Order: sequence, then structure tokens, then C-alpha cells
Amino acid sequence: MGRPSLPGFPRFDRVPGMKILNGLLVFVPIAILAEVFHAAPVALFLSAALGIVPLAHVLGEATEHVSEHVGPGLGGFLNATFGNATELIIGLMAIRSASLLQLASLNPPAGKSAAQLVQSAEDLIDVVKASLTGSIIGNLLFILGLAFLVGGYGREKQVFSAKVVGVGAAMMTLAVTGLMVPSIIYWLDKIGKEQANHLSDATYVHLSDHVSIVLLAIYFLSLVFSFKTHKHLYRSPEDEDYSPARLEAHWSMRKACTVLAVATLIIAGLSEILVGSLEEAGKAMHLNPIFMGLFVVAMVGNAAEHASAVMIARKDKMDLAINIAMGSSMQVALLLAPILVLVSNLTAKSMTLVFKPLEVAAVGISVAITTIVNLDGESNWLEGAQLLSVYAILGLAFFHAF
Repeated sequence: MGRPSLPGFPRFDRVPGMKILNGLLVFVPIAILAEVFHAAPVALFLSAALGIVPLAHVLGEATEHVSEHVGPGLGGFLNATFGNATELIIGLMAIRSASLLQLASLNPPAGKSAAQLVQSAEDLIDVVKASLTGSIIGNLLFILGLAFLVGGYGREKQVFSAKVVGVGAAMMTLAVTGLMVPSIIYWLDKIGKEQANHLSDATYVHLSDHVSIVLLAIYFLSLVFSFKTHKHLYRSPEDEDYSPARLEAHWSMRKACTVLAVATLIIAGLSEILVGSLEEAGKAMHLNPIFMGLFVVAMVGNAAEHASAVMIARKDKMDLAINIAMGSSMQVALLLAPILVLVSNLTAKSMTLVFKPLEVAAVGISVAITTIVNLDGESNWLEGAQLLSVYAILGLAFFHAF
């Protein structure tokens, strides 16, 4: 029997054809050489991004093999927890860079003013937050839409478990509520007429910290629900069909841990290059930082997983495809965002859960339309095209609005 997966949380299932990603590993040394020889920001950014894509696949694969050695309970926990490890690493590197810029503003170097450094730090934090919302809407609209479109081509319809999707939709709604409430309070407070009633920045930091703790608690309760009390709901024959043990040779614990550690270190290095070149690369490509975070950075760490979901959908394994797509969004909201918020308090630049109004609206729209489309337990290619059209509309909005 296959290992159960968290309701809506991604598994690093690998399907035939994913090995094509290995060809992108050539961009790892290219990115390093580009950094050493001070290449143009666009070249640095693109080579680092393309190098991270296959490493995210390797990281997930290594996590799967580690899980095989520790049993289904702890193994499932590792798969769920490290589902978005690449995005977490990129976020941590960006927060680190923002903190260094904030500290540098206390004693600005020649050619830079304190205001410029503070603004650059703010922009990096905005990119981190945009990458979080971008991951959520990207998985719910772009990846699920592409899975429906590719999987439904040539078929009248595809079916999946509406019951499991319902549980995932409820959890997604709860998670997004937790993320968006601080934003709503902030913007309502900002437009209030009584200036004396405005809340301080410290209040939003504390509110974000407390909400993050609640979200983490729900995350761990979800693990208990799926891996212990209700694990029978999330087991299906297709889990066994796509089990890594059936697709690839078994790795030793030592090999799996070594690959996991090396991949993590290289991703951290490439993430630093990515973050360091992001601002200048964005200017060169005429893309604003919010758009870069939402539609570029958010896709980098998820690319391998996204390809897996689409290929699985083409094979008519819709329960697993939806599990991967919706699951990554849930994990971003319940685990990744809270961790980044809490860790940022250890640096010179705290991050809050206050998002821009358009980001709040985009996430709300994404959750609503995905829930409406999925609750009947059926999908077709037109529904996929509809989700993709909403994603395109949001992309145009962010491109022109900032």
C-alpha cells in the first residue's frame, strides 16, 4: 500500500520523463561562473533560476529516498514538510539579503544613501511575500489549469474524489484567511479617518507572529489527520503506481542524506545569486519587483513538481495531480509563510503577513474559483482553459499595476 499524503499536500512523486530536467543541471556551473566573472544581471538571474529547477527535483527525490528508510509515518511527515524546501531556501536568502541591506543603511557606503538601502530591503521583503502569494495562485490556477487542459484533451471528462478535494478546499480557505486577515486590518486601518487610531508597525509584527503560530498548529494537526486518524482517505492504487521505489533503484540512507545535503547547499548558493541579481535583472527586463516575485521567483522552485502534476494528469491520475497542485498552495500558506515570518524576527528586517490589496484579492479569487470548479468531482479541458485565463488576467493586472 502506498504511503498516504496529506490532504492537498504535495508528494515528490516522479514519473517517467522527468529525467529531462537533468539537462538543466548544466546551468549550475554556468551560474557560478557568471557570478565569478560578474556577468550581466539578467544572465546571472536566468542561469541561477534554471539551475535551481533541476536541483529542486533532486532535493525532492532525495527526500523520498530518506523517507523509505524511516517508515511511513515519519516518511510522510518529511515529504509534506520538505515539499516546498526550495522556495523556503530562496525566501530565507532574500530575508538575509534584506537584513544586510537594513544594517548597511545605518552606515551607508559611498554612492548609496540610507533611504535607498532601506527601500531595497523593503523591495526584497515584498518579493518574498509576492513569491508566497505567487506560489498559491500559480498552483491553484496555472498548474491545476494546465493539468485539466492537458489531461482533458481527447477525453470527455476526468473524475477525482470530491470528498478529498472538499477537505483540501476547506483547509485552503482557513489557511488563506489566516494569511489575509493582517492585510485586511492594515488596509482598513490605513484608510481610517481617525489618525490617532492607527496601529503601530510593531503591532503588525506581533499580529503576524501570533497568526503564524496558529497556522503552524493547524499544519501539524493536518499531519495527524492524514497520517494517523484518517489516513485511509488518502490511500489509492495510483499512489503505488507512482511510488519512487517502483520507478528507481533504492538509495542507501547515506547516499540519500548526502544528496539531500549537497542539493540544499547548492540551492542556497544559487538562491543567493538569484536574489542578488533580482533587482537589477528586473529593471533590465522592465519587470517590477512584485511581478518578479509573483510570476518568476514563485515558479522557479515549483517547476519540477508542476511538470510532474501535468504529466500525471495526462495519464488520467487526477486525484494525485490535484493533490500535488492544491497541496503546494496549502503548504505555502500553512508552513512556508509562518516559518519565514518567525525566522525574520531573528534578523534586522522583520517580515509581516501584510500583503498588498491586489495580492489579497488575487489569492481570494484563486481559492474561490478553484473550489467552485473542483467540488463536483469532475474536470474537463475547458475548465482548465478557464483557470489559465484567470491566471493570465491576474498576470496582466500585476504587470500594469506596479
